[in-house]
Amino acid sequence: MTRYERGFTLVELLVAACITLLVTAAIVAAARPAEHVFLTQSEAADELQRSRVATSALFRDLVMAGAGPDAGPDAGSLARAFAPILPWHQGRTGGDQAGVFRDDAITLSYVPSSRAQTTIASPMPAQSGIVRVNTGAGCPLSDAACGFSQATTVLAYDDTGSADTFRVENVVDSVLELRHTSADSLKVYPVGSRLVQAIVRSYFLEADEASDQVQLVRDDGTGGPSVAIVDHVVGLKFEYFGEPDGSAVLSPAILTDGPWRPDDSAPNRFDVDLLRIRAVTVLVRVESAMAALRGPAGPLFSRAGTSRSGNRFLPDHEIRFLVSPRNMGVAR
Repeated sequence: MTRYERGFTLVELLVAACITLLVTAAIVAAARPAEHVFLTQSEAADELQRSRVATSALFRDLVMAGAGPDAGPDAGSLARAFAPILPWHQGRTGGDQAGVFRDDAITLSYVPSSRAQTTIASPMPAQSGIVRVNTGAGCPLSDAACGFSQATTVLAYDDTGSADTFRVENVVDSVLELRHTSADSLKVYPVGSRLVQAIVRSYFLEADEASDQVQLVRDDGTGGPSVAIVDHVVGLKFEYFGEPDGSAVLSPAILTDGPWRPDDSAPNRFDVDLLRIRAVTVLVRVESAMAALRGPAGPLFSRAGTSRSGNRFLPDHEIRFLVSPRNMGVAR
């Protein structure tokens, strides 16, 4: 048997095995940081996308706040009649008491581009019931209901500062069956009061205990449950600026000390200083959806995670922006 036919000795096999293990360990050690980077970057992109969705939704409604009817003698901004921006969650169920101040909630009202804009032909209590509408200039031809249809949200308001939200349940000729989605009151809207199709939305944060996360949610003013917009939003804050030069800070004290419209006992009352709003700053903070990429609670993380290694940290993403609602800067 020649030297080349004897095979490998045990020592040679052990040396080869050790070399293989060392090379494999080096490859794994080099791959793990790359895996961490890939995981972190992928989640960072998702975190940024959630920030974009949240800011886009808020900006879209904020910039339209106050837009009013475009037909009739009182066409123009809603701010001529009542406050279209409220620093609280307005809702029949689960909403805040009118007149409070929350820096983490906002309610916005505006009239979309719609021909469902008219006045009422019969007195209408601020409660669920029926009302007859007028058909006049601006209404669709051959439509006794002036463009109103089932399942739409409508606003009733007058020159006293009163405003109430309803949902159209049924339409029969010029008669609308309405379900009141605001707090009931003894208010009765007189003949000639405005009735318009409207967008009334509240934004605020809500904890979902089942999934252990905080969500940005929206109440569409229909009386139904709120809708989740974005998951893992851990911070939401609004600041208000207004007259005389559009940059004056409107503090919580200023916006809650009265005088009140329509009066200080009305369930839909508002501080008249809310009519001074010309700009709103919004802060949105979004966290990583993965607890494994969140460290201890502190400046970097609103909610603690399980990571204890700096190379596996993905800090919360925070964005602040300013919106000047185009329909708020009007003469009253």
